[in-house]
Amino acid sequence: MSQSGPKSHTEAVLILAPLLEDEAALGEVVAGEGERGLPVRETSLETVLEAGAGCLILTEDMLTPDLLRTLSGWAAAQPAWSALPVLVLTRNTAMLPYPLPGFFPAGHPPGMQVTLLHRPAAPEVMAMAVRNAMDSRRRQYQIRDQMEALEASHKQVVLLGREVQHRAKNSLTKISAILRQTWRSAKSPEQFIESLERRIGATARGLDLMSETHWRGAGLADLFGTEARAVFGEHYGSRLDCKGEDVALNAEAALALHLAAHELTTNALKYGAFSNQQGRVRVFWRRIKEGGEEQLDLLWEEQGGPAVSTPGEKGFGSRFVEQALALQVGGHVQMSYKPDGLHCRMVMPLANISRDKPR
Repeated sequence: MSQSGPKSHTEAVLILAPLLEDEAALGEVVAGEGERGLPVRETSLETVLEAGAGCLILTEDMLTPDLLRTLSGWAAAQPAWSALPVLVLTRNTAMLPYPLPGFFPAGHPPGMQVTLLHRPAAPEVMAMAVRNAMDSRRRQYQIRDQMEALEASHKQVVLLGREVQHRAKNSLTKISAILRQTWRSAKSPEQFIESLERRIGATARGLDLMSETHWRGAGLADLFGTEARAVFGEHYGSRLDCKGEDVALNAEAALALHLAAHELTTNALKYGAFSNQQGRVRVFWRRIKEGGEEQLDLLWEEQGGPAVSTPGEKGFGSRFVEQALALQVGGHVQMSYKPDGLHCRMVMPLANISRDKPR
């Protein structure tokens, strides 16, 4: 069987005999073992072997130099797991016919497992030989399958290792950016430490969410819900309402939006709708067409919190949300300070954020 041969474990028993009565008798033995016999001729042997063979039965009459060269050449090219069982019927196993001595040096030829059977062989002896040969071949296939599974697993481990390395580098880059921005906006060492710990914690929650989905991304409701849960516990639904059609985000977009959700949640907790007992936040999104391109239009809308006004200058949270979405997913952000609370609109190209259309 060649390396690119079929995956079946039920390949035929090839029968190579010059006399039709020998061919028929061997076919009956093979059929009696529940196997499929396939008579072949010397001229077509190589083609049939390439298509796949369970074992080969041949009589000594067929052992010509040309056939042996064909058989040896094919067998030598087989993978390491393959050793085709070859049953040779000979009248005198003690006196091998020419050119068998040269064909069978000490041990088996590469890629074959040769058994000599005295001819004429009793039907039960021949049946046992066929049974053992096919059992041996099927065990070879099992070894092949296990080797291929191990190779596939090894490739998967290598890919996962590279992915972990890539994600770790990306995470360190994000943390470095958070560190620099937090330092610039902090008014005291204590504020710096508090803000940094909070943002690194948010990054960790985002990474946990990605791990749960095997880095295949996340849903929008999960991203905002993770941050609300960190503040209000499992009953956060009374303070946060998320609605919109299902959008499966890729990992990069999910991490960027999760950090945006964290900044908005933190701001609402300090100054907005989450700072009292009555305030709520509504998050909803939809697909729109903008600039000839399909976009995701997402709105964070605070209600019931204290009155807000436009700040004199943007804080780190606002700048981070704008920069993260612009740099990582090509989106843009619009902050509106309404009388009833902050409204934050985020618009992002679906082609950049969708798991089905990764950037």
